[in-house]
Amino acid sequence: DGLRRLSGNEYIFSSKHVHPSSGHPISSLSLSDIPPRIAQAMENEEDWEFDIFELEAATHKSLEPIDEVAALIAATVHDVDHPGRTNSFLCNAGSELAILYNDTAVLESHHAALAFQLTTRDDKCNIFKNMERNEYRTLRQAIIDMVLATEMTKHFEHVNKFVNSINKPLTAVEENEGTGDDDAVKTVLTSPENRILIKRMLIKCADISNPCRALEQCIEWAGRISEEYFAQ
Repeated sequence: DGLRRLSGNEYIFSSKHVHPSSGHPISSLSLSDIPPRIAQAMENEEDWEFDIFELEAATHKSLEPIDEVAALIAATVHDVDHPGRTNSFLCNAGSELAILYNDTAVLESHHAALAFQLTTRDDKCNIFKNMERNEYRTLRQAIIDMVLATEMTKHFEHVNKFVNSINKPLTAVEENEGTGDDDAVKTVLTSPENRILIKRMLIKCADISNPCRALEQCIEWAGRISEEYFAQ
């Protein structure tokens, strides 16, 4: 929503879309607003030959190893035991899950909670058992945060935070330094707060990536989603 493709490899957030709570339009944004090396790395993003390693180098690995593990686990469990019904349906139906989670991020809370319950129920499933306590707590919080970020009622809130905390500062660095200062860029991308926003956007993009699949798969997936909605 709010993202449309222009000619070439340029995307913008359409200004006609507004934040539902503030009423302010989302700022226009394009690949020309980010550092040149990152933009260049993204030029072939829709080709099979896309060089993910160059993108990793261009973005200075904004993610630490524990972030990468959190992202992989969160992506794996983010829809575990999904009943095929929306949060709204579950709340209106007075389901046990809706009651358990007080009608708030019902499914997302269930996915995250069940994922960790599975690891504690059976020692053979506990992939975290050899982790140091503080590191486990950090990883657990990161996984929960990413799974909860897939709840669409807060979509614009996450997008706006990402734009204001990451894209706009990167643009300012470009404008002030000409070609961009690597240290300034790295500071923006690696701060703890911004790493959280980046991980949220990663899982949100992956969660709605169906249109990026081959057309035949995209149509099949869309059909199944439609059947799921009509079943409600």
